Amino acid sequence: MKLFRKKTVDERVASEVNRIYRVGYLILTFGILIDVIWQMATEPMGKIVVRPLEFATLIVANIICVLMMVQKGLSDDDAYAEAEKFPKKHYALLGLGAGAVAAAAMVGIRMLTFGWEYPISTMVLILGIYFFSIALTCAIAFYCVQYAIFRVAKRRRNQQLRDEDET
Repeated sequence: MKLFRKKTVDERVASEVNRIYRVGYLILTFGILIDVIWQMATEPMGKIVVRPLEFATLIVANIICVLMMVQKGLSDDDAYAEAEKFPKKHYALLGLGAGAVAAAAMVGIRMLTFGWEYPISTMVLILGIYFFSIALTCAIAFYCVQYAIFRVAKRRRNQQLRDEDET
């Protein structure tokens, strides 16, 4: 019911509450993401079984958050939120980091849950290829998605400025 009340709030309190909700959101998102990755990694090769409601909730919640940010003209929630030029190095490093973390999680789960019958050198080679393919795919996807979000947010921000100038 607080949603419908229009009450003035102290900016410091609002800032602290927003930070608290952000931490809760991140914990929930990463918890669900780890569960989805665990489900995918523990299934036999070639068979992917994911709980569709859990996966859909994760994807829809994050897409809605991104759409709400873009609607406000924001492409990120840090120093580059309203940047005029796409910070290539920043997002390339973030993409590589995200790719490495995702790949390490997948390889770690695969090592824990997969019975190996091959020599250790073969296992290292296969897991290395697996790691680099996941890391590279995630890094490229992350970079491309961030670039698309940046372009749409910048277009929206420019549209808002034009609308303000007209009125």
